[in-house]
Amino acid sequence: MYLTLTQPEKVVAAFLNNNNRSDLLLAGMWFLGAALLYFLTRSVSLDEYDSINLALGVGEFNLSAHQPHPPGAPVFIFLGKLLHASGMSIENALIALSSIGGGLLVASGFFVVAKLHSRALGFWFALCLALLPGVWMTAGKAMTDTLGIGLMLMSAAFIVAAEHDPDRAPRLAMAAVVIAALAIGVRPTLAPLQLLILLYGLTLKLTWRSRLYSAVLFGIVCLCWLVPTIISQAQLPDNQHGLLNFFYQLKAFKELSTSIAVWHYDFQQLSLDYTLKQLAKHLGGMGYFGMGLNVWYPEAVDTYLARIQTSLTPWDPSLQKWSVAGTLVFILFAVGWVKALYSLRKCRPSGFMVFASVWSLIAFVYAFLSVPPLMRYYIPVFPALLLPPLFAFYQSRYRHAILPLFCGLVLFNTMGLAHNQHTRFAPPVELLRALDDTLEQQSLDRSNVVLFLNAAVRRHAEWYAPDLQLLEGEITMETLENLPDDALIFTNMRIAEPAFSVRLERVSEHYRNLRVWMRHNHVELYRVELVKGSVS
Repeated sequence: MYLTLTQPEKVVAAFLNNNNRSDLLLAGMWFLGAALLYFLTRSVSLDEYDSINLALGVGEFNLSAHQPHPPGAPVFIFLGKLLHASGMSIENALIALSSIGGGLLVASGFFVVAKLHSRALGFWFALCLALLPGVWMTAGKAMTDTLGIGLMLMSAAFIVAAEHDPDRAPRLAMAAVVIAALAIGVRPTLAPLQLLILLYGLTLKLTWRSRLYSAVLFGIVCLCWLVPTIISQAQLPDNQHGLLNFFYQLKAFKELSTSIAVWHYDFQQLSLDYTLKQLAKHLGGMGYFGMGLNVWYPEAVDTYLARIQTSLTPWDPSLQKWSVAGTLVFILFAVGWVKALYSLRKCRPSGFMVFASVWSLIAFVYAFLSVPPLMRYYIPVFPALLLPPLFAFYQSRYRHAILPLFCGLVLFNTMGLAHNQHTRFAPPVELLRALDDTLEQQSLDRSNVVLFLNAAVRRHAEWYAPDLQLLEGEITMETLENLPDDALIFTNMRIAEPAFSVRLERVSEHYRNLRVWMRHNHVELYRVELVKGSVS
């Protein structure tokens, strides 16, 4: 106590001389910095229908109404309720959780690299990882991805710490399984990847008793969120399956998702051509958009990519997809990877790095087969793609120039997207605001408004305009004739070659850079008028 009061600098020095403590302290600083960055540059609206589902779930956790969709995100919803009860708005509460997840992701990346190599390389790795468009854009939105992935990588970081500290390995292993159980509760679809990390944890030199305690603790924490979820779904007023309602919801959602071809790899079309087309789409979501490798390429290539219906169309000026900075990042990234592969002859990676490489490949295949080609699904793969070129740059005699240049280009490439995210509403929200402006300018009665909206906008209307009447399905003659004569009909769907005579008047059109978010980036608002007497 006397030393603490009279010579605090010696206490700090002793603290920092402990590698575990200093690495943990620096990781904590990375966590705070990244989380604040993401929250301060957060999206000003709920960007997609999954975000709306989560927001509705904070009000009523109902998986049958996709609030959120099965299997749900019970831990995420619970934490959102806590933050909302503390005084935050639902939107900010959910985005805060996402930002916290981004901070955990960056901090875990720094900690692992610092343990396996050096703090200097960990610094550059954490900085680049934090600035990647896929990480920054996802962490600033109300999504479960970054918190689930951040906790998952945090559990891996605890396992790495246990490898380097045998004396504390049992306690670190138990902490890892608790965090892993929470990660699965935040985003259950990550369970296969999380379980692989725990399987690697079996390589730790632990006693059978420590392994048993860790396994029991993992099961207890999982039950702490699974049992309340099952009970809450059994208590829904429209429940017809009792305690099994949760599992019926899982089955129904699986049948729904597998009926939509875009949501999974269609093995019925299994062929080299189909696989290459799907691979092009997923590489675009992962690298071109997620990692900011939005390189320029000839228009002839773009024509081919458009023909196979990928999202890689940098020649569309309204979407501004490719950039000079992205092209330079791609060149440096490719050079770094070539140098890293060449240097493999001289160095032998650690056991964890070998595992991380195999795990990342499995994560890519898992995303390729099961989800759409969106950048947020590939965040688990980003660290493994980013570390080799950074390691190669770090080994170079010109590292003091190359590493700042590379990070600066990544920042420059992402900074405009962050400004766009923080200053502009998502296109579906802009559409609803444009509808409000139209009704106000023309002095139209909101009670007469009828909306026909597809999935890209419908969920947003339920959240941002709950007072407006929403009708499901396509616009048909029978539907229009059943509406009152003074109904004000609006839609965001084009009617191609209608069997009845209607007039569509475009009210507004809304774009957003596809690199900000790969969904709902282009919507249009039309006013629908039926031409009387056109149908006998």
